Amino acid sequence: SLKPDVEGRPYLENAQGRVFIESQGYLDKFIRHRLLAEVFWSCRQEGYTGPVWACILYTQTEYQQKAESVTQFRGAKNCQLADCIHEIVLTDYTEAELLRIDPQLVILVPLTITDPMQVKLWEKAVEWKATVKQAFPEEKQAAALNVLGLLVLHQFRHITAEEVLTMLNFDWMETRAGQQTFEKGRQTGLLDGMQQGMQQGMQKGIQQGMQK
Repeated sequence: SLKPDVEGRPYLENAQGRVFIESQGYLDKFIRHRLLAEVFWSCRQEGYTGPVWACILYTQTEYQQKAESVTQFRGAKNCQLADCIHEIVLTDYTEAELLRIDPQLVILVPLTITDPMQVKLWEKAVEWKATVKQAFPEEKQAAALNVLGLLVLHQFRHITAEEVLTMLNFDWMETRAGQQTFEKGRQTGLLDGMQQGMQQGMQKGIQQGMQK
C-alpha cells in the first residue's frame, strides 16, 4: 500500500522470504531494537521459520548515526545482531539512482534533496508526475501522487499546499487524505476558504505520520 509511513511488519513475502521495513523520519534511538522485536514477535506468533530481511529506511543520516547499536550482550562474542539489519539513508542516493532501482521510487525522491532552495521545483514536479503516470497503474496513480505531494510539502517548507496541488495538477479532494484534512479543518474552524485549513491540517498530518 502507498502510505507516508510504513511500520515494521511483513511488508513483502515471496519465495525468498519476508521483508520487514521501518521508515524512519524522526529520531528514535531504539529503532533497531524495535524492528528486531517486530521480526521476532511476528515469527513467533505465526510459527514462521523461513528467511527474513529486516530493513530500515532513514530519511536523514542523523537518524541513523544516533540509533543505538544492538550489540549489547556482554561476553557474547558470536552475537551478530548488528549485521542482521539492512539500512538505507535516502540522502545517500540521487534521484537518478532511485529511479534506476525502480521508477516507482519516484514518490521518495523529494527526501533525497538536501538543499530544497536550489531545486527548480515546478520543473521537477512536472517530471515526477510524468514518472508516476508511467510507473504506476492508473488505479494507483492518485495514491502515489498523494504520497508524493505530502513528501514535497514536508521537504519544501517554503511552499504552500495550494502550490503543491497546482504543481502536481490533481484534485486533493478526490483522495481520502484530502477529504479527512478538509473535514478536520472545517471542524476546527480553520477554513477561511479551503487553503488555510488544508495547509495547517496537511502539515500537522505529515508531522504526526512521520512521528509514528
